[in-house]
Amino acid sequence: MSMRLLTINETGLLRELLRRAGLLDIHEGQLGGLIVEDMDDGGMGSIRLHRPDVLIECAQMDKKASELQFLDADGVLVIASLNLNIEGFPFEIDIWKVNSEPLQFIPEQGKFTDVEYTVIPDKGNGLE
Repeated sequence: MSMRLLTINETGLLRELLRRAGLLDIHEGQLGGLIVEDMDDGGMGSIRLHRPDVLIECAQMDKKASELQFLDADGVLVIASLNLNIEGFPFEIDIWKVNSEPLQFIPEQGKFTDVEYTVIPDKGNGLE
């Protein structure tokens, strides 16, 4: 298990996810010191977040706080979700590239958009 600091673009992604969750003001001062653990997700870029000043962390995910989408360098849609632990602290950024290929890059802030869910038309259930 290899630990490292957040990259500049990961920091921008985390800031935007926190802003969308209404939590940026609470956690802004802690972002520079976060330690990151790359998750085993086939290279899609998901990361677990750790606070270096906490000896025993709550390692249990509680809920999704926010999400956004962006396009990877190859034009494939990527969805990123911020998950919180049961203490309400950022726990992980779950990244899913819709074709399940490895993530090529995280864009700079300003390139993120709301997740667009496709509504599947009702084909009828035979009860009409």
